[in-house]
Amino acid sequence: MINGTIIRRSVLYLLCFSSFFYGQSFDNERVWQDFLNWLKIASISNTSNCFGVLKEYQTKLAADGIPTRQIDSRMSVINEFMLSRKEGMALFFNKVYTTREGFFSQQPNLFLAQAIQGVKPGTALDVSMGQGRNAIYLAQQGWEVTGFDISDEGLTIARTNAKKAGVTVNAILSGYQDFDFGKNRWDLVAMIYAFFPIRNEGYVRRLIDSIKPGGVIIFEHFLSSAQPDLQEATGTIGIPTQNELLKTFGSFRVMRYEEVTAVADWVSPGKAAPIVRLLAKKR
Repeated sequence: MINGTIIRRSVLYLLCFSSFFYGQSFDNERVWQDFLNWLKIASISNTSNCFGVLKEYQTKLAADGIPTRQIDSRMSVINEFMLSRKEGMALFFNKVYTTREGFFSQQPNLFLAQAIQGVKPGTALDVSMGQGRNAIYLAQQGWEVTGFDISDEGLTIARTNAKKAGVTVNAILSGYQDFDFGKNRWDLVAMIYAFFPIRNEGYVRRLIDSIKPGGVIIFEHFLSSAQPDLQEATGTIGIPTQNELLKTFGSFRVMRYEEVTAVADWVSPGKAAPIVRLLAKKR
């Protein structure tokens, strides 16, 4: 027979153990909610990019007198949740898309415009379409366009702009986690400074499978120069490292690929930055 004292001690241990992790979970949720509450009222000048937001909040915590170890612990939680939960990015992009302070060009992306010259229009997908500058341009060129974005504010503007332009764009409120990419569905996929986890094999496979044979992917984004410990985070928000896209889309026929220092049309347009561009056709 098991000693009753041992049973009582075991139960007490399990209760304390479970209470500890419940408390940790609760604290993580509180840390996340505190950050979201701050982001709601943060100045748009602090939201030029995702990492800038996190740095500003870290500075704010230090100014509030939070000890360094606690700051590090909180920021670890916030970094994880910012990249894995949709509400943080939705709030971030809602702030960006409702403030026209030169964060991005209002004109269609030049590389995209060049890439579709002479291409017969078909079905097109604009990943992370934002205010719809590229989706609307594609529709004006005769493409049947669907776009998705996590920002409802951005999509509201996109629909208004599409109506003004006299074109139809199917604008869907969704993150990449929920969007139905389909199978052999698109003749063209545009990923122009898109928020998409390019190192997640599952999501990349869904994306590739959705493109028709003979369909093309048109990609432009910043090129990552991050330290190794930050490269996974940059990959989660769609920023590749050198030559990475050539491996990611290795089964495609590459029609144009370049890594250049050039003027970006997203985040402080007009400033030169390391950029990667890819035009590739599915075999």
